Amino acid sequence: MSIDLEILEALRWPLEALSLLGLIAMGLLIATSYGRVPRQVPHHFGITGRADRHGGRWILPFMGAIALAMYAAMSAGGGTLGLLTGSSTAKPGEAFLLVWMKAVLMLMLGHCVRSMIRVARGEAERMNMIVLLGLIALSLIPALAGVAK
Repeated sequence: MSIDLEILEALRWPLEALSLLGLIAMGLLIATSYGRVPRQVPHHFGITGRADRHGGRWILPFMGAIALAMYAAMSAGGGTLGLLTGSSTAKPGEAFLLVWMKAVLMLMLGHCVRSMIRVARGEAERMNMIVLLGLIALSLIPALAGVAK
């Protein structure tokens, strides 16, 4: 089973927008929350979603920097500049996979950062693992649909 290339191209714009919005939202969350979190924040969550490792709050801007670097790398590899300038990509299926993964990854990292902040501030006891597992499952959809073929 293969998906029509025109459909993939039409879906790239909304996915690019979702990726960028996710990155911006994460940056704003980090910037507005940094001064209001304790010096120690969760750095790791176990399989149950409970924080099992804590460390300095420096991890929050570091997570933002990782997200920005991944966004830039995946945008370069996925032909985002070509999409913006109107030139087509030689491998639209692969470009779609990258933009899909970029969108899901930005949402996943945003969920992790939000969970770190909420647990550190005592607003939650754990990370919502159902959301995380749902995002992981969402990342598999294009591969299961045979998009890159």
